Amino acid sequence: MKAVTQLLFLALVVLLGACEPPPRDAARPPATPAGTGLEDTLLAYADQVRESTGVPAMGVAVVTAEEGLLALVVTGERVAGSGEAVQPGDLWHIGSCTKAVTAALYARRVEAGEAEWGESPLLLRPEAFTGAAEEWRSLPVEAFLNHRSGIGSLPEAFLLTARASSASLPEQRMRWLTERLEAPPGEDAGSFAYSNFGYMLVGAALETPESAWEEQVADFLIETGLDEGQFGFGPPQGDQPQGHAGDPPFPAGQGPFADNPLALGPAGTLHVSLEGWAKFVHLFLIDGGPMLAPDSIGTLTTPWPDASDEQALGWFVSDSPAGPVVYHAGSNTMWFAQALILPEQGYAILVVTNQGGGMGETAVVSLTQLAMGAVKADRETSR
Repeated sequence: MKAVTQLLFLALVVLLGACEPPPRDAARPPATPAGTGLEDTLLAYADQVRESTGVPAMGVAVVTAEEGLLALVVTGERVAGSGEAVQPGDLWHIGSCTKAVTAALYARRVEAGEAEWGESPLLLRPEAFTGAAEEWRSLPVEAFLNHRSGIGSLPEAFLLTARASSASLPEQRMRWLTERLEAPPGEDAGSFAYSNFGYMLVGAALETPESAWEEQVADFLIETGLDEGQFGFGPPQGDQPQGHAGDPPFPAGQGPFADNPLALGPAGTLHVSLEGWAKFVHLFLIDGGPMLAPDSIGTLTTPWPDASDEQALGWFVSDSPAGPVVYHAGSNTMWFAQALILPEQGYAILVVTNQGGGMGETAVVSLTQLAMGAVKADRETSR
């Protein structure tokens, strides 16, 4: 919550016009192509932030309702000290920004008539949750997607042992959920308490014997327009950026300890190219387009349980002088990513870095702020 609160504050500063642009003379990696005037500005900003924070690499994309992907730039190294420049099509781990995809999958089930808002996700698979305490069956899916279910945090034993499990990911999810659901919700049920466990439950409820959560996400993203090579789960493999931790940044590699256990998937294991992520976020600028109904977009981005809250379903929301702001940040401690959408302004900004921790957060928040100023200036110039 600290990260998204800081982001929102800085974003509002830009919207109020209190942002001073950085110098434009930062060096540019030769692998990053020159594009539009906006891309030139974004690249200068990304270079400045990367150099001032020491993160290995950064990327930023601007998405608009009319054009879709309007601008995309990347800068820096795939692995710190390697000299291998990041490329525009590279993959970035987006952590908890995955939650918006899980929430969208549930919305699709509602549209298909297979689920309902306001009812328990356990009803999607009653045969799988027979041992659950009765109290869980009265909690609506919104409580899980909004972090108010009282399910609590994932057990420490999960984080310590799940990587070594030979069971399938759906089997792993159900093992931990079955054990937790035997007891009733915690005393904090009804109050906001950020929980990856709740998203694991929703993802498990969406699964069928024929289709794991990962397969459903893949089908959804491909239907949205992504290519198979534009996304995946866990740390990106092959000739791709690696996550980093520490100061100076230390590469995490591409093995199982370069991410949280994969069974955490519905809460945050997705990696995606900036172009691919832009295609998903674009849906929230065009009332769902061909993929989601306008009512679904409205439900996913409306505060719950009432307008006084800043938590929606898979997103956080707030008001600003420029209208509603829909946003989420994500990190597995080795990457940091953030999406910020201004629906009434008709654009969104996506920012990523392959560095976790404080420097990753600082870099992403700073570049988001500067990118918003660049978009604002570009729009004023083009009027």
